[in-house]
Amino acid sequence: MKRSVGIDWGNAKLSAAQWAPDESDASMVSTPDGPFLPSSIGFRTSRVEGRRVTHAVFPRPADWKDEHGTAITLRALKSGMPLYDDEEVQAVIADAIFGYWRKLIPGDEITLGVSVPFDYSWQLCQRLERRATAAGFTRCTCVAEPVAAVLAHLPSWQRDPSQRTAVRDGQLVWVVDCGLLDATLTLLHVKAQGVLTIELLAGNRFEGLGGDHSSALPSEQLTSEMESALPRLLATLTQAPRRGSARLPIDGAHWIVPVGGGTALESVAGLLASKLPKRGLMLSGVPAVEATARGCAVHAAQQAGAFAPQLSTVRRLLIGIKTEGALGSGFTAISPPDKDPPFLFERAFDLPEVTNEAVEVTLGVALPGGDLYTGLRTWAFERDRQTSAMPSRVLLVRGRLQDWSGGSVELVNPETGATITASEFRLP
Repeated sequence: MKRSVGIDWGNAKLSAAQWAPDESDASMVSTPDGPFLPSSIGFRTSRVEGRRVTHAVFPRPADWKDEHGTAITLRALKSGMPLYDDEEVQAVIADAIFGYWRKLIPGDEITLGVSVPFDYSWQLCQRLERRATAAGFTRCTCVAEPVAAVLAHLPSWQRDPSQRTAVRDGQLVWVVDCGLLDATLTLLHVKAQGVLTIELLAGNRFEGLGGDHSSALPSEQLTSEMESALPRLLATLTQAPRRGSARLPIDGAHWIVPVGGGTALESVAGLLASKLPKRGLMLSGVPAVEATARGCAVHAAQQAGAFAPQLSTVRRLLIGIKTEGALGSGFTAISPPDKDPPFLFERAFDLPEVTNEAVEVTLGVALPGGDLYTGLRTWAFERDRQTSAMPSRVLLVRGRLQDWSGGSVELVNPETGATITASEFRLP
């Protein structure tokens, strides 16, 4: 039997949903421990024929105890995966999780969608997809979390005449995601005319706010930060490039999709609704804790040809430079916000006069209006070991975005015109 499956790769919980051929919507997959499993994995070390062997254990049994030197636990796997930055460690974690779900879900041909946050790199997404196919899934695609949240509601939109009409004409949707660690706000444009097009327009993460450890009511800090972020996010509606005479439906009612299990989710979503130019319409057809997994299953069904319409995702990304060390810390956008690729980008950075501090430069991308950012390539220079190609005063970053999948970049010494280093990059 052919099936389409979605996995919500979260910080607090891991869960899965499936779309079977005889179904009209995605449903949660039940496990012996319920539909939601802790986002943690155990490692136990033992001796086998005189050698130390480490085994991954997922899910951890209820009586698991960490023991120094023999048993450890890794938690909050979503935020932890990029930090491990070791392909072998990431593979062991992914193999245990994907292998568990593959054994649990019957079927000869299973297409998988797995949720990923914006800051997962293209390389990490590729690794996850490879490990999923190695575990027995026929095909795997990483799905951006806010896109999955929107797709979870697509079947109900198609059944509701008024919502179907709104999506056909183009609808602005806010995804409010409150999880274990933080709250994330993403603005998307959804339009279905033959092909379903989802544009990621803007986003902002509120670190340490709205998660499980915070109050059930939004704090004064979160209220202040959201009031500060909203004008920047709304401003992107007039900056996004339009094709022909098409324009974004700025004046209409905005929809709000709540996602996650954070204790402050309802209050945060309500706060957003009250701050929009027109009070937002809260969508409640899909439970917030199920939205990501069910949306990934819908995405997988689209990929397998089991559910229409087919999906086209458009990302309005800013190419920029994140600096650390002697250049200070911060993200500077260097690409035009109102153009589609291909285009060139260029930015000069003044180097500090001191010669004993490191210079670290990272090429990255961000959604407009906020701080949702992921790095693509990093270069670090020790100023006291600089080569003759390294400039003394100004560092020039120059590149080309060929399309929304990638491009090329080079670091140039403007004093000599020499290229210090050059490489291609892929967008996540």
